[in-house]
Amino acid sequence: GRIGNGTHEYNVPLADGTFRSGALRAENLACTAEDNLRPAVHVKDPRQPGVLEVRMPSSYVYLTGTLTFNAVVGSGGEVVALFSDNNGLDWKELRRVTASGDQTIDLKPLVLRRYDYRLRFVLKGKGTGLDALKVVHDIQHSQRVLPALTQGKNTITFSVGAQEGTITIEGSLNPDHKGKQLLYTDFHPILNNVEERLMRVKGAQGDVTFPIHTPGDMVRLRLGGHYRARDAKDGWDIQVSFDEGKTFKTVDRFGGPTPGHCKYLTVSDIPPGTRKALVRWSGQQRNTTCAFSLRIDADYQQPHGGFRPVRITYVWEERGIEKRHVHIARQPRETYYITCDSTPTMKSLILELAE
Repeated sequence: GRIGNGTHEYNVPLADGTFRSGALRAENLACTAEDNLRPAVHVKDPRQPGVLEVRMPSSYVYLTGTLTFNAVVGSGGEVVALFSDNNGLDWKELRRVTASGDQTIDLKPLVLRRYDYRLRFVLKGKGTGLDALKVVHDIQHSQRVLPALTQGKNTITFSVGAQEGTITIEGSLNPDHKGKQLLYTDFHPILNNVEERLMRVKGAQGDVTFPIHTPGDMVRLRLGGHYRARDAKDGWDIQVSFDEGKTFKTVDRFGGPTPGHCKYLTVSDIPPGTRKALVRWSGQQRNTTCAFSLRIDADYQQPHGGFRPVRITYVWEERGIEKRHVHIARQPRETYYITCDSTPTMKSLILELAE
């Protein structure tokens, strides 16, 4: 009676301009609701390209992915679709469209085992734009965290979290994994006297510096990892900079002696208005100083954060008969009830924006 894998679907609302609230970039674009022109979203000033960029984060790993869009291409124009899985640092061209029509792109080879990626559409030419844009994924998730129904009166509590997003740096420290998953080097760190494999310090000292950028004002950094510091004088000083590297502050010490230890910390004293940070692992070595894994999370305020009503649909069976309960949550926290006359078997749980 527990739900297994699920579907993550984003049907981007283009024509009414709502897409702007979920976009990382929406430059030189107009929509039908603004100027009564078609396609649904189109280049505003044909002398410059229009850019639409959306982010697709997921709490659970992607298994498949399909991107569909309807391109409308004006005379001499084009639509270019691009993909990034390293926080927009690098982009891969998915398709260049020079004639109007429906487009379908299989994203599975790019997103399998990923949690986050970005899509960018570059629109060129008068009358060029998109009439539809949709992304659908199968996702793999833990069944234990999902709510289930039982016989009798079930209390359902709906609540929302803080209006925050998170940009994450996490990748394998083993170059042999290239192609199977992201490497930490895909996030453009600067290595100084450090080997690429396992961030092994060369000689007595070395450091690795990671740049991280957020779309909204940063509220905290959460970071750490699994490291080795065999000697008492081995270890890593974890340092942060919010002035583009002019100054660094040591926020913790990942010290030895230890053949392997995991440690994580939170940095909350972020200067107001910060959207860029540098995180530096500064290593000292007498015997062996290296790392086996690391992660950096930068939490930020969502630029267009806010609550919208959510439609919650439970579908289950009792004695082979399908039953369905729909509730629209209109407040950030609500409690309601579902009563099952006999032992239920869960079939699906659907959450979608109600308006």
